[in-house]
Amino acid sequence: GTTYRMFRSNGLTPEQRAQAMELLKAYRACTVKPVDHLAVRANARRRSAVPNPVSALKMVRESLWTDAGKFDLPLCQAIRRAVCARRTSIVNRWLSRVQLNHVPDGQPFFFFPLHYEPEISLATQGRGWTRQLELIKVISAALPIDRWLYVKEHPSMPSGIRPMGFYDELARLSRVRILRQDLTSDDIVPRAEAVLTITGTAGWEAMMFGRPVILFGHSFY
Repeated sequence: GTTYRMFRSNGLTPEQRAQAMELLKAYRACTVKPVDHLAVRANARRRSAVPNPVSALKMVRESLWTDAGKFDLPLCQAIRRAVCARRTSIVNRWLSRVQLNHVPDGQPFFFFPLHYEPEISLATQGRGWTRQLELIKVISAALPIDRWLYVKEHPSMPSGIRPMGFYDELARLSRVRILRQDLTSDDIVPRAEAVLTITGTAGWEAMMFGRPVILFGHSFY
């Protein structure tokens, strides 16, 4: 953060600006697909849709693998998340009826990528905006009548973890559409009129693509 603020105040030298433009050019030309996101989605597809209550240790192992060691969980929470994660295929089957498989051409929209939960940056830097569904409702109510808000699940978040009612309420909101989870940000961000996020790095990606960002929390960028 200190280095970023220094560059913001002092500006870049011609050599640094040339290097930055080369970085932007390379970033915009490639498809960014973090390998851990792909691994999580593949693992979620392999899971049985029906929890097996007698294999608690296996479910704990799957839960901890899914969360990739991002945080420590009490045993009861690990088992609960593992059970919920096994609903992924059921939830995805329901979502397939209400989600978009691609970004429609010629339709102006804003983009809100959901945060992974629980997430330390959301909890500590969200400036109170920790309930994503409530924030999306606020944004939806403020949208211009000719604009849409596209929402997409975080790539590392198995869709079975969140309550089913979360997606149900999203689908019922006026001017809100749910995008398929495996769409990549470089398919969406460059076409969005603006990206709205609490603390997510999607805002940084938007800046790299020259798109406006509305940030509700705190972030280094």
